[in-house]
Amino acid sequence: MVNTLGAIMAFLGAFCWALASIFYRKALVKFADPLIISMLRIPLAITVLILVALLNHKLIHVIKTLRNPYFMLFLLLATILMNIFGDTLYLLAIRNVGVAIGFPLSTMYPLLVAILATVILGEECGIRLVLGTVIAIAGVWLLSKNKRDLNTSTSRFLVGIMAGVGAALSFSLGIIFFRITVTEADPIATAIIKLILLFIMLLPYVLFKHDSIKNLDTKTAKLTIIGGAIGLGIGDWLFYIGLSKIGAGPAATIAVSSPMFSVLLAMSILREKVSITQFVGVIMIVAGILLSIY
Repeated sequence: MVNTLGAIMAFLGAFCWALASIFYRKALVKFADPLIISMLRIPLAITVLILVALLNHKLIHVIKTLRNPYFMLFLLLATILMNIFGDTLYLLAIRNVGVAIGFPLSTMYPLLVAILATVILGEECGIRLVLGTVIAIAGVWLLSKNKRDLNTSTSRFLVGIMAGVGAALSFSLGIIFFRITVTEADPIATAIIKLILLFIMLLPYVLFKHDSIKNLDTKTAKLTIIGGAIGLGIGDWLFYIGLSKIGAGPAATIAVSSPMFSVLLAMSILREKVSITQFVGVIMIVAGILLSIY
């Protein structure tokens, strides 16, 4: 049985990601550049995290962590993999094939995480974790069944599929490196410094493409900024807390619950109907996660 607090934090992080994905999807319908969308997510997210650090008297951890070269190396690698390559491919996937297909594809990373965590980190990878992850991922696929947008061209659809798979590969490696960083620093420091690095890395591209920003309307910007604060800020921070307490394998499996939360949010807020197939998918996700962590 894994640490209960860690599991709860990972679940809350997954919920925040699901909520943020709704905002991103609406934003990307009107503005197609995923890197600029990524940049817009940062300001409010980092502001929220700094306020959290101040309230918890942990801002000093950020300063101390910046002096740790070992931490900074792995955090840089993790940020490039997960938030440059992974997030860009993820946003490209949901832009081309929608949340229902792009989001599940991007969450196909837990099995790779379990294997890499065993090989690189020496974490235990038991049959329950592997079986539970397979069941949860199968549930994610049921959630996305028959949800392809018929107005999407074949080439656009294939690009979206490949982007989703690429995002999953990037996320799996990123989680491994983030697991290393949270053993060296407080999760809030990891979250804040990651956003600083992400801002610095994206800034040259945004300055180069400044003309395209003129096409960005106020509503799209607001959707992106709010989504970033929820997902990239609070969601990532909560996930890092869980990651530090329960390890990469279980945390990655719990993260698969994010599509399930997307369906539940659609039911409760948007009053969307859920098919029997989707309902079975939700049950499989819950069963797979419970099997993995207990």
